[in-house]
Amino acid sequence: MLKGLHEKKLFLYLSLLASSLIGEASAQYNTAGSWENDLTPITAIDWNYDRAAHLLERAGFGGIPEVIQELADMSPSDAVAK
Repeated sequence: MLKGLHEKKLFLYLSLLASSLIGEASAQYNTAGSWENDLTPITAIDWNYDRAAHLLERAGFGGIPEVIQELADMSPSDAVAK
């Protein structure tokens, strides 16, 4: 009986821990990707290497680091036009 009680407590603890970690990961994802599905043009302040890499991925072919950096060094509109 005691063993079963400890197993239930351990299961409950691990369940709560997992829920907490999932919640934290979800909050970080939502913050990091808060611009997703936002169709307003991004500004030069928001344009960076990660966004340039994302642009190339969405275009379907990706890019090597040098190409990504080349786009990141441009303005957002110039990068899209290229």
